[in-house]
Amino acid sequence: MKSIVRKIILWGICAVYILTCSYATAESTQTHFLLSGEMSSPFCIRISSPVFQQLSQFGTDRLNSLNRLISHLSVSVLADDEQAEAVLSVDDEQLFSIIQTNDNTAYTIKTFSPNTVYHKQGRDDQGESEENEVKIFLDKQFFRINHLLDELYPVFARTAEAYPELTGKSSANLNFSGFGKSEGRLTIQFSADYVKDHFPAALADLCETETGKSFLKNLVFQGSQKIVLLYDKDNQLLRINYDGTLGTSSEDLRRVSLVWKCLRSENHIKDSLTIKTPAVSGYDRDNLAYERDQNESDPVKHVLKWDYQLDQKRGKEKTKIRYTCDQSETETDISSKIVYNRKGDHPEHSVYVTAALEKEKDDEYSGTLEITDKTGKIITSRVSAGLHIGSSEGVFSAQPDNMYSQPTEENDKNVDSEEIPADIVRILIRRFMSMPDEDVEFLRRDIPEETWEMLKNY
Repeated sequence: MKSIVRKIILWGICAVYILTCSYATAESTQTHFLLSGEMSSPFCIRISSPVFQQLSQFGTDRLNSLNRLISHLSVSVLADDEQAEAVLSVDDEQLFSIIQTNDNTAYTIKTFSPNTVYHKQGRDDQGESEENEVKIFLDKQFFRINHLLDELYPVFARTAEAYPELTGKSSANLNFSGFGKSEGRLTIQFSADYVKDHFPAALADLCETETGKSFLKNLVFQGSQKIVLLYDKDNQLLRINYDGTLGTSSEDLRRVSLVWKCLRSENHIKDSLTIKTPAVSGYDRDNLAYERDQNESDPVKHVLKWDYQLDQKRGKEKTKIRYTCDQSETETDISSKIVYNRKGDHPEHSVYVTAALEKEKDDEYSGTLEITDKTGKIITSRVSAGLHIGSSEGVFSAQPDNMYSQPTEENDKNVDSEEIPADIVRILIRRFMSMPDEDVEFLRRDIPEETWEMLKNY
């Protein structure tokens, strides 16, 4: 039971990272959240009345019994740019919450009655759960590449103007479907000597953001570097080619070949990126094919799509990851489908997230959520639930002033692992005991009467 409750809570936190489709796209300030993982204002997700259609370890009777029990549960997740809090309730009575920083440096488990805080400090990236796998991928790979596309586009666009003495011009009449037609080509050639004396600072100086500058300054460049830029008749950048040797250290140099088609307008951002990075020494690689399309040019229907495909090799271990999204939004409804798939030397794992939502107010949507987990071709779990997304105001009514309070010495207890502490399991059991006998059959089955009576006093 402990693992099932933990899984339901993690679904709520995971939904913040891989869904949040309505509120993120409904507000103009949040349109880039799904790609960047960043938000400018907090919002809430409520997942209620979960129902398992499939759970690999249970047959039909046991599954029905479990569903009667968890139908009383709901998880509300409040998220901002710093942290996320998941509150678990039983029949709308808040029992406890889990607060986790977005950089994984700390998390807190807090019970509402009695008021006890369990606190853990320090990074925790070692989790092997499927939910952690997706979150780690988003934080370390997907969100990162989207940040880099936004930060490096201006860098490439400025290189020709910054280095006119190294730039050659020529015509280039090429059609790029969905992006436009080029008319001119600029070729910037950096010699090995110039690279040795001026890189990476020469490129970092062209970057607008501190995170982008930091990324470039930490790269090691070797030998000559070549950039080719293609522009349309309006001098809009359509394609970027980059070839050179670089790495995060002199021991991990890669022969990088990049082809990047791009479109930037007021209501439409579109990219098609191919990066090949074979190691200079050895056989490691990180090859990426990525397409993203955020199109709000149609006043009736906004569309967000992406297709991220990573082919990675580290020593003898091979991994392929594909992460896709197809989402559409109108004035009245939103539909979204997100798929994560990983295969390689480990068992293949897939997560499917679908949502169908209708607008209730300007910043609130309600509908259904379905999450399916697969190992290979076998469905290990499929669960559906009610879904509500909106502003954070008034969602957590219990002790709102203490929602993010620091634990005190009197009520602070250390948490040595991600497992839910026994005190919280005790609170859940006591609450479940007040339910009708039919609804607690999942817990009571195969437990002798005297043991059950003892649990009531647990």
